[in-house]
Amino acid sequence: MNATFAIHLAELAIVVYVVFQFALIYARSTATTRWARTIEAGKGSATILWARFVIAVAAGVDGLSYLASVLGAPGVAEKLPSILKPEYVALLTVGIAVVAELARRRTLNKPGKPDDQ
Repeated sequence: MNATFAIHLAELAIVVYVVFQFALIYARSTATTRWARTIEAGKGSATILWARFVIAVAAGVDGLSYLASVLGAPGVAEKLPSILKPEYVALLTVGIAVVAELARRRTLNKPGKPDDQ
């Protein structure tokens, strides 16, 4: 077993765990709205919810590229760089950071949280 395969196997295990935990908590939630159920599945934190979404998307793109290489379809793996141009990746990174900060601010602004001193 080479290192690349081990890395992708670990990545798959993490994604399966994240998706399973989300689905399990979402299904068991007693919240009345979809958003409340979704936040509950993110363990009450929009920041965690966003991080798990980013994990799933990044692993999905990486897994697609790896699977295409393993199955002998290098054309798929070669197309990804043309779709994910460097300027798009930079914009995506900035977007992820902005959403993460907004999610964290939401968590910090919850009523009843004592002020930091």
